Amino acid sequence: MTSISARLEAVRAHIDAAASAAGRDPGTVGLLAVSKTWPAEA
Repeated sequence: MTSISARLEAVRAHIDAAASAAGRDPGTVGLLAVSKTWPAEA
């Protein structure tokens, strides 16, 4: 299983690459965590 810190690092690398490809400073892109508290059937 991949650790949360490893997944976060991968997401940040993906954001950095996408921002650079779009000509944006990666530091201007925010990461917003979202949590689901309802079951999938809801």
